[in-house]
Amino acid sequence: MKVDMNIDIANLQAGLQLRFNLVALNGVLLAPAGTRVTEELKSSWARRGYSQALTSHATDLIATDPVLAPYDGQPLERLIKSLDQASAAVVEISNRLAEKLPVKMSMLSDTVSCQLADIEQDVAIGLIAAFTGSQNAATEADFALSRRCSQLSLLSMVVATELGFSTDDRQVVGMAGLLHDLSLLPGISSATTRIANRKYAGDWLRHHPDISVELLEDSIGVSPKVKLAVAQVHEQPNGHGYPKGLAAQRVIAPSRILGLIDAYLTLTSREQPSPLPKGCNLHPSDAVAYLMRHAAAGTFCSETLKAMIRTTSLYPVGSKVLLSNDSIATVHRSSGNNPTRPILRMEGPRPKMFDLRNSKLSIMEPITDEALGQKRISKSLLDEVLWR
Repeated sequence: MKVDMNIDIANLQAGLQLRFNLVALNGVLLAPAGTRVTEELKSSWARRGYSQALTSHATDLIATDPVLAPYDGQPLERLIKSLDQASAAVVEISNRLAEKLPVKMSMLSDTVSCQLADIEQDVAIGLIAAFTGSQNAATEADFALSRRCSQLSLLSMVVATELGFSTDDRQVVGMAGLLHDLSLLPGISSATTRIANRKYAGDWLRHHPDISVELLEDSIGVSPKVKLAVAQVHEQPNGHGYPKGLAAQRVIAPSRILGLIDAYLTLTSREQPSPLPKGCNLHPSDAVAYLMRHAAAGTFCSETLKAMIRTTSLYPVGSKVLLSNDSIATVHRSSGNNPTRPILRMEGPRPKMFDLRNSKLSIMEPITDEALGQKRISKSLLDEVLWR
């Protein structure tokens, strides 16, 4: 490969059509000759840690764009393991709080920091890990709920990363996601009941975020911003949320993310409430479409939803789709600002990555997974409230 010159990516002008292949210093092909540079493309390179690149006019350059590469096994394995660790830590914290024992939050904050480091390398790995981790202990009520908190935390940090949150604010998102349902854990029910009877008799469930905050008051290592985010997870921009019915300008950004992802998890969870049958849940793409409709009505923050779609695509990572040539593929990665044309993994004896942006093929429809109890949503349900 003949290298011509070193390029500062930040100095590439939007609208420029490359006359050369743009190659990262580690040999990864960032863009082939003929690509038109956009601000979105430059932002994508920056998020992946590329600030310098080399030019090459080689015609036999192997395309090793990271979006077409398999997932890196090591960070994926770490994230899957960390989900179990975080779930167990939340249960341990609730048990210690129930017994009025000292609690150190470092066990959670350290896990969140490590997860953020892996997410920064590849947000798609964060999305896959959230739904493929071990669920060995998920049959027990405490662990089932704490695992959902772990999923909420991880997915929300992915969206916060896409939105360009600071490290501190992403840490807030991660911690609040893990702790927001603390008051609902069975192991701490006696303490929850005591607070509920004293302050919220008759309507304690709507105030479970406030109770979670009160349970955390004497904990070491929980910042005021984390507590505020916990208190506001179920508030909505249109003021119809709970427990206080706050308007959009009073709901902090971490809570807007957590509220959206919480609804997404409810829609795609087997614990989906009626009117869907028990044990059923929406296909991820239908859940996204449903959230889009309700975001338009002010229930969710539209900018937060756009960021979520940029990371997951309209056909979320990991879901299966039917293509216009009748073949079946799995969504491998989002393609950023082209949410209807994600990066796919074509199934078969020799699976291969496929960039739908460079193809005449299109996605015809999502494919439901019967083993997961997935269902398509009917038009009559689009305006129903299907989340808690």
